[in-house]
Order: sequence, then structure tokens, then C-alpha cells
Amino acid sequence: NKALKQYLPTWKPYALNGGSACWIDTAADIDTTVLSHYAANLGVFIESGQSFFLDGHKHFLRLGFGSISADLINKGVFNLARAVEEYYLYN
Repeated sequence: NKALKQYLPTWKPYALNGGSACWIDTAADIDTTVLSHYAANLGVFIESGQSFFLDGHKHFLRLGFGSISADLINKGVFNLARAVEEYYLYN
């Protein structure tokens, strides 16, 4: 949650209490299916909310962290922020 606040302060995470993943509302006009490709190129794997919600929710994503070493989470969120920058450059 600390890294999200630092690198993606407008995003709203949900359910960080004891789970191995959290839902994030990007609170922006981002197609997270497209964003997932930019993120994957930087070694970060996200799941678009579009496949989990009946009404789309293209701006939601699921971010897993349960199998990620704690010392790599900060770098992963930093890279996710870089992916967002690239997304906006080309979309």
C-alpha cells in the first residue's frame, strides 16, 4: 500500500487485509487490458477487471502480491507506474 501511495497516489486499492491480491480502481480513463501489456513488458503482471465484472470496469485491475518477495514489491509498483506513463504516451 505504501508503494501504491508513493508511485500511483490517485489509485484506490481495496482489500489489502490479509489477502494475496488486491483490487485497484485506477480512477482514470485507463483500459487495463491494454495497460497489462505495457506492464508485462516491464515484468509486472496484472489482471484487467474487465474479465471479472459484468459491466466492464475497464479501469479496475487485480494486482497479486502473495508470491512476490517483499523486497521486490516496491520495484514492481514503480515499474507499474512506468507502464502507466508508457500507456499514456501511446494511447
